[in-house]
Amino acid sequence: MKIEERRQQIQDLTKELRGLVEAEKVDEAKAKKEELRKAKDLLVLEEEQEQEEMRDLLNQKRNGKDDENMEKREVNKELEYRALVKAMLGERLTEEEQRQITDGNFNSNTSSIIPSEFINKVQVIRDGYKALKNYCDVIPVTSDNGKMPVTSLDAELADLEEDTDMVETMLAVPEVDFKVGDKGLLKKVGNNILKDSPVNFIDGVLAQEFAVASVNKENKEICNVVNTNSKTVTVKAEEKVEDVLAKTISKEIPSVRNGLVIITNPEGYAYLDNLRDASGRKSDDISYGADGTLFFKHKEVIEMADKTLPTLTNLKTMVFYVVNLKTVPFFDRQQVEIAKSTEAGFTANKTLIRAIERFDVKANTVDKIKAKKIEA
Repeated sequence: MKIEERRQQIQDLTKELRGLVEAEKVDEAKAKKEELRKAKDLLVLEEEQEQEEMRDLLNQKRNGKDDENMEKREVNKELEYRALVKAMLGERLTEEEQRQITDGNFNSNTSSIIPSEFINKVQVIRDGYKALKNYCDVIPVTSDNGKMPVTSLDAELADLEEDTDMVETMLAVPEVDFKVGDKGLLKKVGNNILKDSPVNFIDGVLAQEFAVASVNKENKEICNVVNTNSKTVTVKAEEKVEDVLAKTISKEIPSVRNGLVIITNPEGYAYLDNLRDASGRKSDDISYGADGTLFFKHKEVIEMADKTLPTLTNLKTMVFYVVNLKTVPFFDRQQVEIAKSTEAGFTANKTLIRAIERFDVKANTVDKIKAKKIEA
Protein backbone atom coordinates (compact mmCIF):
# COMPACT_ATOMS: atom_id res chain seq x y z
CA MET A 1 0.00 0.00 0.00
CA LYS A 2 1.28 3.48 -0.87
CA ILE A 3 1.83 6.01 1.90
CA GLU A 4 -1.00 8.26 0.70
CA GLU A 5 -3.33 5.28 0.64
CA ARG A 6 -2.20 4.34 4.16
CA ARG A 7 -2.98 7.86 5.40
CA GLN A 8 -6.43 7.69 3.81
CA GLN A 9 -6.96 4.31 5.48
CA ILE A 10 -6.11 5.83 8.87
CA GLN A 11 -8.61 8.65 8.30
CA ASP A 12 -11.32 6.13 7.37
CA LEU A 13 -10.56 3.92 10.38
CA THR A 14 -10.65 6.95 12.67
CA LYS A 15 -14.14 7.85 11.42
CA GLU A 16 -15.30 4.25 11.79
CA LEU A 17 -13.92 4.07 15.33
CA ARG A 18 -15.68 7.30 16.27
CA GLY A 19 -18.98 5.90 14.95
CA LEU A 20 -18.59 2.66 16.91
CA VAL A 21 -17.83 4.57 20.11
CA GLU A 22 -20.86 6.80 19.64
CA ALA A 23 -22.98 3.66 19.05
CA GLU A 24 -21.47 2.18 22.25
CA LYS A 25 -20.37 -0.95 20.41
CA VAL A 26 -17.50 -1.66 22.78
CA ASP A 27 -16.10 -4.93 21.40
CA GLU A 28 -16.22 -3.71 17.81
CA ALA A 29 -14.70 -0.36 18.85
CA LYS A 30 -11.81 -2.19 20.58
CA ALA A 31 -11.15 -4.26 17.45
CA LYS A 32 -11.29 -1.15 15.26
CA LYS A 33 -8.93 0.68 17.61
CA GLU A 34 -6.40 -2.15 17.31
CA GLU A 35 -6.77 -2.06 13.52
CA LEU A 36 -6.14 1.73 13.62
CA ARG A 37 -3.07 1.26 15.82
CA LYS A 38 -1.59 -1.27 13.38
CA ALA A 39 -2.30 1.06 10.46
CA LYS A 40 -0.46 3.91 12.23
CA ASP A 41 2.50 1.62 13.03
CA LEU A 42 2.65 0.55 9.39
CA LEU A 43 2.59 4.21 8.29
CA VAL A 44 5.61 4.99 10.49
CA LEU A 45 7.50 1.99 9.10
CA GLU A 46 6.58 2.84 5.51
CA GLU A 47 7.67 6.48 5.94
CA GLU A 48 10.98 5.39 7.48
CA GLN A 49 11.51 2.95 4.63
CA GLU A 50 10.78 5.62 2.06
CA GLN A 51 13.25 8.02 3.72
CA GLU A 52 15.90 5.29 3.83
CA GLU A 53 15.39 4.54 0.14
CA MET A 54 15.64 8.24 -0.69
CA ARG A 55 18.88 8.53 1.28
CA ASP A 56 20.27 5.49 -0.51
CA LEU A 57 19.31 6.98 -3.86
CA LEU A 58 20.90 10.32 -3.01
CA ASN A 59 24.06 8.58 -1.82
CA GLN A 60 24.21 6.58 -5.01
CA LYS A 61 23.87 9.74 -7.06
CA ARG A 62 26.41 11.55 -4.90
CA ASN A 63 28.88 8.68 -5.00
CA GLY A 64 28.38 8.35 -8.72
CA LYS A 65 29.04 12.04 -9.10
CA ASP A 66 32.08 11.83 -6.81
CA ASP A 67 33.39 8.88 -8.82
CA GLU A 68 32.75 10.81 -12.01
CA ASN A 69 34.53 13.88 -10.63
CA MET A 70 37.42 11.76 -9.39
CA GLU A 71 37.75 10.09 -12.77
CA LYS A 72 37.60 13.47 -14.47
CA ARG A 73 40.32 14.85 -12.16
CA GLU A 74 42.56 11.87 -12.88
CA VAL A 75 42.07 12.33 -16.62
CA ASN A 76 42.84 16.06 -16.31
CA LYS A 77 45.92 15.30 -14.23
CA GLU A 78 47.19 12.78 -16.79
CA LEU A 79 46.57 15.25 -19.60
CA GLU A 80 48.15 18.16 -17.74
CA TYR A 81 51.26 16.20 -16.80
CA ARG A 82 51.73 14.80 -20.31
CA ALA A 83 51.34 18.28 -21.77
CA LEU A 84 53.82 19.59 -19.22
CA VAL A 85 56.42 16.94 -20.12
CA LYS A 86 56.02 17.40 -23.87
CA ALA A 87 56.29 21.17 -23.53
CA MET A 88 59.49 20.86 -21.51
CA LEU A 89 60.96 18.43 -24.03
CA GLY A 90 60.04 20.73 -26.89
CA GLU A 91 57.66 18.25 -28.49
CA ARG A 92 54.59 19.23 -30.48
CA LEU A 93 51.37 19.38 -28.47
CA THR A 94 47.88 18.37 -29.50
CA GLU A 95 45.18 21.04 -29.38
CA GLU A 96 43.85 19.64 -26.11
CA GLU A 97 47.34 19.55 -24.59
CA GLN A 98 47.94 23.09 -25.80
CA ARG A 99 44.85 24.24 -23.94
CA GLN A 100 46.25 22.72 -20.75
CA ILE A 101 49.37 24.84 -21.16
CA THR A 102 47.72 28.09 -22.20
CA ASP A 103 44.69 28.17 -19.88
CA GLY A 104 46.29 30.48 -17.33
CA ASN A 105 49.09 28.17 -16.22
CA PHE A 106 51.97 29.15 -18.50
CA ASN A 107 54.53 31.77 -17.50
CA SER A 108 55.81 33.23 -20.77
CA ASN A 109 58.52 35.21 -18.95
CA THR A 110 60.22 32.09 -17.62
CA SER A 111 58.96 29.54 -20.17
CA SER A 112 57.74 27.48 -17.25
CA ILE A 113 54.45 25.87 -16.40
CA ILE A 114 52.30 26.35 -13.31
CA PRO A 115 50.50 22.99 -13.01
CA SER A 116 47.39 23.21 -10.81
CA GLU A 117 47.25 19.46 -10.14
CA PHE A 118 50.88 19.49 -9.02
CA ILE A 119 50.24 22.42 -6.68
CA ASN A 120 47.26 20.62 -5.16
CA LYS A 121 49.34 17.48 -4.60
CA VAL A 122 52.19 19.45 -3.01
CA GLN A 123 49.77 21.16 -0.61
CA VAL A 124 48.34 17.82 0.52
CA ILE A 125 51.85 16.52 1.24
CA ARG A 126 52.88 19.76 3.01
CA ASP A 127 49.98 19.37 5.41
CA GLY A 128 51.76 16.37 6.90
CA TYR A 129 54.82 18.42 7.91
CA LYS A 130 55.36 21.18 10.50
CA ALA A 131 55.55 24.30 8.34
CA LEU A 132 56.40 27.47 10.29
CA LYS A 133 54.92 29.48 7.42
CA ASN A 134 51.48 28.58 8.78
CA TYR A 135 52.26 30.57 11.96
CA CYS A 136 53.70 33.64 10.20
CA ASP A 137 52.06 36.80 8.89
CA VAL A 138 51.63 35.47 5.34
CA ILE A 139 51.29 38.33 2.86
CA PRO A 140 50.40 37.39 -0.73
CA VAL A 141 52.24 39.53 -3.29
CA THR A 142 51.91 39.79 -7.05
CA SER A 143 55.31 41.30 -7.82
CA ASP A 144 58.86 40.15 -7.10
CA ASN A 145 59.81 43.19 -5.02
CA GLY A 146 58.33 46.24 -3.37
CA LYS A 147 57.20 47.70 -0.07
CA MET A 148 54.34 46.42 2.04
CA PRO A 149 52.73 47.45 5.34
CA VAL A 150 52.76 44.65 7.89
CA THR A 151 50.68 43.58 10.85
CA SER A 152 51.28 45.39 14.14
CA LEU A 153 50.49 43.46 17.32
CA ASP A 154 50.63 46.65 19.38
CA ALA A 155 48.23 48.73 17.28
CA GLU A 156 45.03 50.38 18.39
CA LEU A 157 42.43 52.49 16.62
CA ALA A 158 42.77 56.24 16.81
CA ASP A 159 40.09 58.88 17.15
CA LEU A 160 40.65 60.36 13.70
CA GLU A 161 39.22 63.76 14.61
CA GLU A 162 40.86 64.26 18.00
CA ASP A 163 43.91 62.04 18.41
CA THR A 164 46.19 63.84 15.98
CA ASP A 165 49.40 62.52 17.58
CA MET A 166 48.37 58.89 17.08
CA VAL A 167 47.25 59.58 13.51
CA GLU A 168 50.65 61.13 12.73
CA THR A 169 52.37 58.12 14.31
CA MET A 170 50.31 55.76 12.14
CA LEU A 171 51.18 57.66 8.98
CA ALA A 172 54.86 57.71 9.89
CA VAL A 173 55.17 53.90 10.28
CA PRO A 174 57.64 52.62 7.67
CA GLU A 175 56.77 49.82 5.27
CA VAL A 176 58.84 46.66 4.99
CA ASP A 177 60.88 46.07 1.83
CA PHE A 178 60.61 42.65 0.24
CA LYS A 179 62.40 40.96 -2.62
CA VAL A 180 61.02 37.59 -3.60
CA GLY A 181 63.64 35.09 -4.69
CA ASP A 182 63.50 31.78 -6.55
CA LYS A 183 63.86 28.73 -4.32
CA GLY A 184 64.27 25.66 -6.47
CA LEU A 185 64.69 21.91 -6.62
CA LEU A 186 66.58 20.21 -9.45
CA LYS A 187 65.80 16.63 -10.33
CA LYS A 188 67.41 14.52 -13.05
CA VAL A 189 65.14 11.98 -14.71
CA GLY A 190 65.33 9.71 -17.73
CA ASN A 191 63.31 10.89 -20.74
CA ASN A 192 61.65 7.48 -21.07
CA ILE A 193 60.31 7.79 -17.50
CA LEU A 194 59.02 11.28 -18.22
CA LYS A 195 57.23 10.17 -21.37
CA ASP A 196 55.90 6.81 -20.18
CA SER A 197 54.96 7.59 -16.57
CA PRO A 198 54.59 11.35 -16.10
CA VAL A 199 51.98 10.99 -13.34
CA ASN A 200 54.08 8.47 -11.39
CA PHE A 201 57.17 10.69 -11.58
CA ILE A 202 55.53 14.07 -10.96
CA ASP A 203 53.06 12.91 -8.29
CA GLY A 204 55.12 10.18 -6.67
CA VAL A 205 58.64 11.63 -6.80
CA LEU A 206 58.78 15.30 -7.72
CA ALA A 207 55.78 16.46 -5.66
CA GLN A 208 56.90 14.50 -2.58
CA GLU A 209 60.49 15.76 -2.67
CA PHE A 210 59.49 19.31 -3.58
CA ALA A 211 56.96 19.54 -0.73
CA VAL A 212 59.50 18.37 1.86
CA ALA A 213 62.30 20.55 0.45
CA SER A 214 59.93 23.53 0.32
CA VAL A 215 58.92 23.22 3.98
CA ASN A 216 62.55 22.70 5.03
CA LYS A 217 63.74 25.79 3.13
CA GLU A 218 60.92 27.97 4.46
CA ASN A 219 61.53 26.78 8.02
CA LYS A 220 65.27 27.47 7.78
CA GLU A 221 64.78 31.00 6.49
CA ILE A 222 62.13 31.75 9.10
CA CYS A 223 64.40 30.42 11.87
CA ASN A 224 67.29 32.55 10.57
CA VAL A 225 65.12 35.68 10.69
CA VAL A 226 63.89 34.79 14.18
CA ASN A 227 67.45 34.22 15.38
CA THR A 228 68.75 37.45 13.86
CA ASN A 229 65.89 39.40 15.39
CA SER A 230 66.09 37.77 18.84
CA LYS A 231 67.22 38.92 22.26
CA THR A 232 69.23 36.44 24.32
CA VAL A 233 67.92 35.53 27.77
CA THR A 234 70.63 34.08 30.01
CA VAL A 235 70.05 31.00 32.16
CA LYS A 236 71.99 31.51 35.36
CA ALA A 237 73.75 28.61 37.05
CA GLU A 238 71.19 28.43 39.87
CA GLU A 239 68.19 28.60 37.50
CA LYS A 240 66.25 25.87 35.75
CA VAL A 241 65.53 26.17 32.05
CA GLU A 242 61.79 25.68 32.56
CA ASP A 243 61.67 28.51 35.12
CA VAL A 244 63.39 30.89 32.72
CA LEU A 245 61.03 29.83 29.93
CA ALA A 246 57.98 30.41 32.12
CA LYS A 247 59.23 33.82 33.22
CA THR A 248 60.03 34.81 29.63
CA ILE A 249 56.50 33.91 28.51
CA SER A 250 54.83 35.81 31.34
CA LYS A 251 56.80 39.00 30.63
CA GLU A 252 55.43 39.44 27.10
CA ILE A 253 52.60 41.88 26.52
CA PRO A 254 49.19 40.14 26.22
CA SER A 255 48.76 40.75 22.48
CA VAL A 256 52.12 39.05 21.86
CA ARG A 257 51.78 36.39 24.57
CA ASN A 258 48.53 35.02 23.16
CA GLY A 259 50.23 33.78 19.99
CA LEU A 260 53.57 32.67 21.42
CA VAL A 261 55.17 29.39 20.38
CA ILE A 262 58.41 27.78 21.49
CA ILE A 263 60.75 26.66 18.69
CA THR A 264 63.40 24.24 19.89
CA ASN A 265 65.84 21.58 18.73
CA PRO A 266 65.44 17.82 19.42
CA GLU A 267 67.47 18.06 22.65
CA GLY A 268 65.27 20.88 23.94
CA TYR A 269 62.09 19.09 22.91
CA ALA A 270 63.16 15.92 24.76
CA TYR A 271 63.98 18.00 27.85
CA LEU A 272 60.51 19.54 28.02
CA ASP A 273 58.76 16.31 27.07
CA ASN A 274 60.38 14.58 30.04
CA LEU A 275 59.90 17.29 32.65
CA ARG A 276 59.04 15.88 36.08
CA ASP A 277 57.99 17.51 39.33
CA ALA A 278 59.62 16.92 42.72
CA SER A 279 57.59 13.72 43.17
CA GLY A 280 58.73 12.31 39.83
CA ARG A 281 55.33 12.83 38.18
CA LYS A 282 54.81 14.54 34.83
CA SER A 283 55.17 18.29 35.31
CA ASP A 284 51.94 20.30 35.43
CA ASP A 285 53.57 22.75 33.00
CA ILE A 286 53.40 20.10 30.28
CA SER A 287 50.25 19.16 28.36
CA TYR A 288 49.40 17.51 25.06
CA GLY A 289 46.93 18.20 22.29
CA ALA A 290 44.61 15.56 20.85
CA ASP A 291 47.14 14.96 18.05
CA GLY A 292 50.05 14.59 20.48
CA THR A 293 51.29 18.18 20.13
CA LEU A 294 53.46 19.18 23.10
CA PHE A 295 52.60 22.34 25.07
CA PHE A 296 54.61 24.11 27.77
CA LYS A 297 52.59 26.58 29.83
CA HIS A 298 49.88 26.20 27.16
CA LYS A 299 52.30 27.36 24.44
CA GLU A 300 52.93 25.00 21.53
CA VAL A 301 56.41 23.51 21.39
CA ILE A 302 57.65 23.14 17.81
CA GLU A 303 60.60 20.85 17.19
CA MET A 304 63.00 21.72 14.38
CA ALA A 305 65.95 19.66 13.15
CA ASP A 306 69.37 20.87 14.29
CA LYS A 307 70.35 21.69 10.72
CA THR A 308 67.27 23.93 10.35
CA LEU A 309 68.27 26.07 13.34
CA PRO A 310 71.30 28.38 13.55
CA THR A 311 74.42 26.87 15.11
CA LEU A 312 74.38 26.78 18.90
CA THR A 313 76.86 28.64 21.04
CA ASN A 314 79.83 26.48 22.03
CA LEU A 315 79.06 23.90 24.77
CA LYS A 316 75.30 24.55 24.54
CA THR A 317 73.02 21.65 23.61
CA MET A 318 69.53 23.17 23.78
CA VAL A 319 67.96 26.28 22.29
CA PHE A 320 64.47 27.72 22.79
CA TYR A 321 63.02 30.60 20.78
CA VAL A 322 59.99 32.14 22.46
CA VAL A 323 58.33 33.98 19.61
CA ASN A 324 55.05 35.14 18.15
CA LEU A 325 55.59 34.36 14.47
CA LYS A 326 52.94 36.90 13.47
CA THR A 327 55.84 39.35 13.90
CA VAL A 328 57.54 37.61 10.95
CA PRO A 329 56.17 38.73 7.55
CA PHE A 330 56.26 35.95 4.95
CA PHE A 331 55.90 37.45 1.47
CA ASP A 332 54.37 34.74 -0.69
CA ARG A 333 54.47 35.07 -4.48
CA GLN A 334 52.05 32.11 -4.53
CA GLN A 335 53.67 30.54 -7.55
CA VAL A 336 55.01 27.06 -8.07
CA GLU A 337 56.55 26.51 -11.48
CA ILE A 338 58.04 23.54 -13.27
CA ALA A 339 60.45 23.95 -16.15
CA LYS A 340 63.25 22.20 -17.96
CA SER A 341 66.46 23.28 -16.30
CA THR A 342 69.50 24.53 -18.16
CA GLU A 343 71.64 25.06 -15.03
CA ALA A 344 73.56 21.79 -15.24
CA GLY A 345 73.94 21.46 -18.98
CA PHE A 346 73.10 18.47 -21.15
CA THR A 347 72.97 14.87 -19.95
CA ALA A 348 72.43 12.08 -22.48
CA ASN A 349 68.80 10.94 -22.64
CA LYS A 350 67.99 12.65 -19.35
CA THR A 351 66.20 15.86 -18.47
CA LEU A 352 66.86 18.14 -15.55
CA ILE A 353 63.56 19.29 -14.08
CA ARG A 354 63.43 22.50 -12.07
CA ALA A 355 60.59 23.11 -9.62
CA ILE A 356 60.57 26.49 -7.92
CA GLU A 357 58.57 28.61 -5.51
CA ARG A 358 59.04 32.29 -4.71
CA PHE A 359 58.98 33.90 -1.28
CA ASP A 360 60.80 36.24 1.07
CA VAL A 361 60.96 36.33 4.86
CA LYS A 362 61.65 39.55 6.77
CA ALA A 363 61.80 40.77 10.33
CA ASN A 364 58.97 43.08 11.35
CA THR A 365 60.87 46.33 11.84
CA VAL A 366 57.64 48.17 12.62
CA ASP A 367 56.76 46.61 15.98
CA LYS A 368 60.37 45.98 17.02
CA ILE A 369 59.07 43.01 19.03
CA LYS A 370 61.98 40.63 19.38
CA ALA A 371 61.93 36.89 19.89
CA LYS A 372 63.60 35.65 23.07
CA LYS A 373 66.43 33.15 22.67
CA ILE A 374 67.35 30.82 25.52
CA GLU A 375 70.34 28.49 25.25
CA ALA A 376 71.30 25.88 27.82
